[in-house]
Amino acid sequence: MTVCVVLLTVCAVGAVSAVLRTVLTPLLLGLLLYFLVTPLIEYLDARRVPRWLTYITLCVVGMAIVFGMWRLIEAQSYDLRARLPQYQERMYQALDRYARMFGFANKEGKFDAERYRLQDILPVSGDEVAKYVMGTSVELLELCTMALFYLLFTLMEAQYLEKRLRRSLSPESRSRFSSVIDSIKTDMRNYLWIKTLISLGLGVTTAIACRLFSLDFWLLWGSLMFLANYVTYIGSIVALVPIILVAFAQFESLGAAAALTTLLIVIRLVWIDYAEMLYSGKYVDVSPLLVLFSVALLGSIWGVVGMLLAVPLIATCRIVLYSFPETRFMARLISDVEQDEVAAKS
Repeated sequence: MTVCVVLLTVCAVGAVSAVLRTVLTPLLLGLLLYFLVTPLIEYLDARRVPRWLTYITLCVVGMAIVFGMWRLIEAQSYDLRARLPQYQERMYQALDRYARMFGFANKEGKFDAERYRLQDILPVSGDEVAKYVMGTSVELLELCTMALFYLLFTLMEAQYLEKRLRRSLSPESRSRFSSVIDSIKTDMRNYLWIKTLISLGLGVTTAIACRLFSLDFWLLWGSLMFLANYVTYIGSIVALVPIILVAFAQFESLGAAAALTTLLIVIRLVWIDYAEMLYSGKYVDVSPLLVLFSVALLGSIWGVVGMLLAVPLIATCRIVLYSFPETRFMARLISDVEQDEVAAKS
């Protein structure tokens, strides 16, 4: 009976979430930002900084970061639009060169595009690329702005949560609710800080590697890797594709392009498959298969934002399920660690 109720609840929440996507996504992003900035607020409170000054500072800094990223994407997209015909020509030349090198060129010594059905490589125009990039960046700017407003109101509401709990719940219920909230705050805060630091390290090292090889738009690629890594597992892999394509289109030397590709793959393996799995896994405690499924499912419902929110939401569900004896077995089933470790954490 309990399993049926939980499954029906999940289906109902999923259906409602799909309808209310535009409302819920900035709200949930604001909550994630709340978990991220809580340590900073506590630090400033300990230094007796007025809360109103803290809130204003957070909003100003947040808007500056969002606007700065938007301006970077805007400037780089215009440069990319201007250079796209050159990249297309270089790509065709590279294909001809590789065809002769590996022995599958036609009689004219060129890559047989019709035979391999690749005659439409990079068919898009520069205007289409710039329009898509600008449209996407404007949508992200609006989403981040709304998330910052939700963050501000969440910070103000959090001060009165304890008083409302005392008025509304019994001591036992209040204690359980507070325990669940504290577990979620602790795990999400630690996970998001580790995720942010690893994403920053991945982005910086990617940008440095591209700069060392004199790859065009190296700052854009570093920023792309930083942002894409918030989509667990998939984001950093997808972000590598345009970097590698530009490398093979730009460099005349196949060895240089292959060397940069190898270096970028090694950088990703070190940061993601080692460091992130080592340090963030204990705060998620969810089976990797279920994580991938939740990323795909929420991605189909909410797009890229859903993929970003998938891991925090599934980790939150694990904590909530473990907090009730009737559903504790479900938390053990989806957990990626031993039962006693889950109990100690929750």
